[in-house]
Amino acid sequence: MRVVQDVPGYEEADYVEGVIVTVKDVVTEHGWVELNGVIVDPTLPDDELLYYPGLRFRGRQGISGAMRIPKPRDLDDLPILDRFGEGGSDSPEFVAAWFAAYGPLGLDEMTQMYDDCDQISATADLPV
Repeated sequence: MRVVQDVPGYEEADYVEGVIVTVKDVVTEHGWVELNGVIVDPTLPDDELLYYPGLRFRGRQGISGAMRIPKPRDLDDLPILDRFGEGGSDSPEFVAAWFAAYGPLGLDEMTQMYDDCDQISATADLPV
């Protein structure tokens, strides 16, 4: 996030919070920057990673708006995803990133579980 806020030329870049997969098949939350479709990862610049975006904030204004989203008092400002439920669980985009990240690991059933949950939640609000 600091790259977008502090580095000249990155003022309009996207700050992204999503999920990465490492060469050792570790799946974890992570943040990075995207500028003109290119991933800039100042935290893990030399690692080979697969990136799955969940939440995207356009430039400094997007980050500023995201920081105004209410959060529980006991949480830090970052990661922003925690403003969308524990671990981003209330964000369909972030949940989709989690499940997509498991695909390269041969865990396609995780994707099916997400699709099933998404269909259930989509119909749960319908009047009976």
